[in-house]
Amino acid sequence: MKPIFLLFLSLISISTLHSQYPVTVADLTLKIGAKSEEVLTYGFAAGDKVLLTLDVEEGKTLKEVEVMEYPGNVRFQDYEVQTVAGRAIDMPGKSILQFRFSNTDILKGRVCRVTIKRLPAKAEARVFNTSVRWVEKFDTSWVMVTKEIDHGGEVWQVEKTRKVLESVDTSIVQVLNRTERVHSRTMIQSSNTSEVCFDLPKNLSLPNEKDPYQVSEVVSWAYTITVGEAGQKWFQEANVKAAAKTVTSTVMKLGVVSTGYGALAMLAIEGVSMFTSPPSGENIHYETYTMIGDEKKVLDAGNSVASSKRITDYKQGRYCILLKNDNIMDGINVDLTVVAVVVKHTYKDEIYTVTETGPRREKIEVREAKVEVRKAPVMVE
Repeated sequence: MKPIFLLFLSLISISTLHSQYPVTVADLTLKIGAKSEEVLTYGFAAGDKVLLTLDVEEGKTLKEVEVMEYPGNVRFQDYEVQTVAGRAIDMPGKSILQFRFSNTDILKGRVCRVTIKRLPAKAEARVFNTSVRWVEKFDTSWVMVTKEIDHGGEVWQVEKTRKVLESVDTSIVQVLNRTERVHSRTMIQSSNTSEVCFDLPKNLSLPNEKDPYQVSEVVSWAYTITVGEAGQKWFQEANVKAAAKTVTSTVMKLGVVSTGYGALAMLAIEGVSMFTSPPSGENIHYETYTMIGDEKKVLDAGNSVASSKRITDYKQGRYCILLKNDNIMDGINVDLTVVAVVVKHTYKDEIYTVTETGPRREKIEVREAKVEVRKAPVMVE
């Protein structure tokens, strides 16, 4: 009886000894490229004690070392790792471990010596297949998406809005009304030349910030240059003639005949001149011009007691009238009057109905299945 008992104890001791002897799962040299990582995946039996040893060659380090129990239970994690000396991880149940080695260096790779061993809890567990195979798994989730539904051919009425012309108005805008003193040639402290500049009203087109329903445009402009009392008399006589004009004209409709520049307004709008030949008196040299880039464009020039001019080719920007007095002794007063013809178009919103045919579509929210395919490790039985 005693020999049998001793044999039984001997078998138990041998079994325990074998279960405490480590089994090598992996003994590898890994070359981990720059900005990359390596992942090792193995299966382990319940009761195993897993031993991890790591040594990075040349005294380098790995940014991160992680051991994760699949699918998401982190069992070990460390950073800036040079060595791991027999790190033990207990496995309470049969499971899969993933060993991740990460190198974040953007230029150089890393060479690592990795050893993974398992210490079985029982002798019969020494023979265990640690290999895994990868299978496709399908994860289904439900999301809300917008879809366009076609209700088939239909006919329906649709209200729309458009801008339509409501009115067209013509107006006279006084741009300049000024008396300019031009000194004589012998005036020591002052020049015998003078320059008067002005800007025409700016055209407005749709859309504009000032009024989204109005468009305005300068279509023409006119001016008079008169010297002293003789020039003023010439200007007033023209206004009297304009007021006596019996034909129905745009000027009369606008009511500007009696404003003091009816003749100039008639010239600017209709191109009809009520101005006679210039009278006798003090004269003035003048030049009307504008700048086009770096080039001076002369629109009119002369030497007279009185002058008038209608312009239709140049209708935007800045213009100047250069005055020169050739009188040796006396300075003169020059009256300058400029008016512009502005045509304003006023629009309004108009609602109209159109008939539309064809497939009528409607957007609706529907619940839709979203299936994602992923690779998952499973243990080889």
